[in-house]
Amino acid sequence: MATPTIETRAVFGDLAQRGAIAKFADVFDQSLMVADNLEVLQKVFKVENTTDSIIRDTSVVGLGLFSEVSEGDAYDEDSNMVGYETVYTVKNLGKTVTVTKNRIEDSDYKRELDTFRHAAVAARLTKAKYIFNVLNGSRTTAVTNNSYTLYRMADAVALASVSHPRRDGGTAQSNASATGVTLTELNLETGRLALVKQLTDRGLPIEFMGKVTLVVPDDLEKDATIFANSNLRPTTANNDLNFYEGKIDVLSSKWLNSANGGNSTAWYLVDQNIAQLKLYIRQDAQFYSTVEAKTRNVINDIDLRLAAGHSDWRGTWVSAGDGAAYTG
Repeated sequence: MATPTIETRAVFGDLAQRGAIAKFADVFDQSLMVADNLEVLQKVFKVENTTDSIIRDTSVVGLGLFSEVSEGDAYDEDSNMVGYETVYTVKNLGKTVTVTKNRIEDSDYKRELDTFRHAAVAARLTKAKYIFNVLNGSRTTAVTNNSYTLYRMADAVALASVSHPRRDGGTAQSNASATGVTLTELNLETGRLALVKQLTDRGLPIEFMGKVTLVVPDDLEKDATIFANSNLRPTTANNDLNFYEGKIDVLSSKWLNSANGGNSTAWYLVDQNIAQLKLYIRQDAQFYSTVEAKTRNVINDIDLRLAAGHSDWRGTWVSAGDGAAYTG
């Protein structure tokens, strides 16, 4: 009769590794499923899944207004114009976490599970910072901002600019405060009017504009909420109704704070229908594991593939809120 094999760590090491890998992946997946507030973010950003690694966003500028024509005369001839293009190239983002063979065989891998929870959290946070970087980089034309790539509509100016060219050659337009007005009730109206009076590349008003979101860092959340959500008009003793109640939502984010690469005085107005602030997700966060041949350590890779930027400036209005002149 054959001698029974002793159940040593050497015999069951591979099984332990496979079990650990499965557990790591399970913990990662469960942590990743925690709400990442994409529903809230979609009031401001267009979040789209894609199967492409290069995405070309090109708008079409419609026809001009019709003209009156006398009986028997020819109609005025017109044609659609192609708008400015934005080309997005998906970027790879990732991390590697290595767990030693001994930790797995000794069942110490349980102590490593927090690492994989943190990896899932880090993936979600990366996605949030990546998308808010579109606003944080709105006053620059640099290729990168906060170490992340930004893609911009090819009109040769920043997302927030006082001189956006018109495709038809008409007068340039602004979607930024030239004086960096601070967030007050009066300045909120200044920004709102500038937003709703934006024109198409034909010089026509934009119909079907949606609800506006006031996007702010934590420092401005209190004032923003008071201005937008009070039942009666704030900063006055008169019994006026608050015009903005129900018309303006408020969204605050830690990723807009100065400490996280933002600007603690800046504020943004975003039209929920018209704005074209984009996050393309080619691949959401995924978990991969391999066993290293020479060490038998388990190498765990986590990665995702994203592209972010703006495909049109319309539907956004920006103030640095610092009281400084801006000519970008």
